[in-house]
Amino acid sequence: MIHVRMPHGQGNALQAARYLMSNQDHAGKTRSVPPVVLDGDPLLVAALANQTHRAHKYVCGCLSFRDSERPTVAQQREIMRDFERTFLPGLQKGQHYAIAWVAHKDKGNLELNYLLATTELTSGKQMNPFPPGDVQHEFNDAWVQNMNHVLGYEQVVADPFKVMRSRFETQVLPLKEATAQICQQASSHRAIRDELQSLFGTAIAQGQLNSRQELIEHLGELGTVTRAGQDYVSFMPTGEQKAIRLKGPMFAAHADYAQLRADHQNRLQARELTEQQFSRNEAKLGRLKQARAAHFQKLYAQPLGQAKPRRYGPKRRGIKATSTHHTRNHGGRSERANLPPTTNKNKNNQEEATMTARTQQRRKDRQEPFVFKRPKACQRPARTSTQSSKVHAHRLLALGIGGMPMQAPLVGALMIQIAMLNVQWGELNVAYNSIALSDPQYAKKRGELYDRIMAVQLALAALTLQANEATFNGGSAAKPKVW
Repeated sequence: MIHVRMPHGQGNALQAARYLMSNQDHAGKTRSVPPVVLDGDPLLVAALANQTHRAHKYVCGCLSFRDSERPTVAQQREIMRDFERTFLPGLQKGQHYAIAWVAHKDKGNLELNYLLATTELTSGKQMNPFPPGDVQHEFNDAWVQNMNHVLGYEQVVADPFKVMRSRFETQVLPLKEATAQICQQASSHRAIRDELQSLFGTAIAQGQLNSRQELIEHLGELGTVTRAGQDYVSFMPTGEQKAIRLKGPMFAAHADYAQLRADHQNRLQARELTEQQFSRNEAKLGRLKQARAAHFQKLYAQPLGQAKPRRYGPKRRGIKATSTHHTRNHGGRSERANLPPTTNKNKNNQEEATMTARTQQRRKDRQEPFVFKRPKACQRPARTSTQSSKVHAHRLLALGIGGMPMQAPLVGALMIQIAMLNVQWGELNVAYNSIALSDPQYAKKRGELYDRIMAVQLALAALTLQANEATFNGGSAAKPKVW
């Protein structure tokens, strides 16, 4: 089993949800086995992810198994739960985050695909399940290795050469001639780079190249080595105008080719995890989970829109100095000498006299918790619109919205309800436009659907207003009511 993160997360999350649930693959071909939703609702997660205006709205990926690896339904459920406990420690599903799991089997093997909205529900802040930097790779590798060990699967060990079988590998050609053919026949710089890296990896594994210097000399016979950095070699083939950068362990300045060959052989033999490696991974996972849990607790302890307490007391507002003493000289004399000395008491009285009543009130307000001033767009509308929203929202009881458990705090619960209403609004519009003109009950059905669409729209307006109020009040308002 391996964990693959997809390079998606921006744009409309509904496209990702529809792909996971579609009976067609990315090439438009019909899947031999239809997808199965194992946990959560992908459309609800996507609608919740689209509520934010941030660029990164969601993360998606899959846990891919070999053809011979067939976990049971109970094992699949435990794998999904352990994945969430590992990468989202200290957070509760449905209260802090929304995730959906979909199983694909159309390629012959099992793939557990997940879609996660990167919005923390209680605060509305951005949520990143994977730590930044190289730590995320250590985190991921340790979890995958231990999970394979627990399930009894063979380990997936990275190849230091990252060798890909090329079309020149299958030909019996000397190294120099194979390199020349790659430089002449490849269609692009990227193709030349990939083919050369593959060819050199095979040559090192077979003992044809024994050091980085030999590799540089070999490249120099077929072009110009423009630069040799710490972890790369730049090479310009004869007749080309642009250099090609070759990167990887074999091109590093201190690369030990004998050790690379040994690692390559050990990779082919490393199928099981030792007890020492398992314990080392367990300790690493424990430290990382504890650090991530503390990070999440600190980040989401304060709702979005609430002021942070100042560490060194209230901030002093700057007051422009209104000096009444001038030091112009007249005939060697200073006017300041003729003025009475200014004491601290007189100075304070002068400052207080220059401050307006509004400034004094602001001084007092600085001791109180900061509250956002609601913009006019978020103020409550006229009473007639509010009463109308209440009346029409009461009809949503028949749609099942009122029976939704309010297990999440206020802001998160409102966001979930708004997302659910958006999904229902889309489904009702599709049903409204799909009624055939030949239907004998055409007018009646369209009238009923139109009423339901209007009810959902008015309820959306009421819930959006309440969500805005809760956000600007720092999440301290009462729980929403369903009229």
